[in-house]
Amino acid sequence: ESALAAATAQFAKDGLAAVGGGAADGLLLGVRRSTGTVDAVSPVSEPEFSYTLPLHAPEARVHWAGSGPQPRPLDRTGAGFHHLGDVTLRVRDAARKGDGWRTYSTVHRDELCGAGGKPAATVLSEGGRAFSADATACVRPAGAPLTLKRSVAAAGAAGGASVVTWELTNTASYSLEVGA
Repeated sequence: ESALAAATAQFAKDGLAAVGGGAADGLLLGVRRSTGTVDAVSPVSEPEFSYTLPLHAPEARVHWAGSGPQPRPLDRTGAGFHHLGDVTLRVRDAARKGDGWRTYSTVHRDELCGAGGKPAATVLSEGGRAFSADATACVRPAGAPLTLKRSVAAAGAAGGASVVTWELTNTASYSLEVGA
């Protein structure tokens, strides 16, 4: 079995969709189906390596906020960890600027999108070189006046770039101003 096939099989086992990895691609991307975020960015020539931290690495012991005095084994699958593609936005009514900003995010300290029966992203398309998901269910607090679609596309080796895009759609009956 080739290293690329082994990496793709491991992605599937971890619940990740493999994006790219073909002969014309420079990178193999692992996209979490439940959130639409990128969890692995690997060169096609070295698929066992990732530029991102692994989701699980018991041999890697790290400190993070709230981990206590002793380092813990690395496990980025829980709530509160940022992944490539997560967003935090501030939104307000464009006509009523005095009402202030409301913050919405796909990163939560207390819950993980799609875990424990919680709503997850809905896969819209998946295949080979691209992946997209409606991630509105991952936005907290619930009731945001917008929808969120995340898309990931692999790049060809001819100088293109792999891209992560977000599409926001205003579902409110009024104009919104979006900030970061």
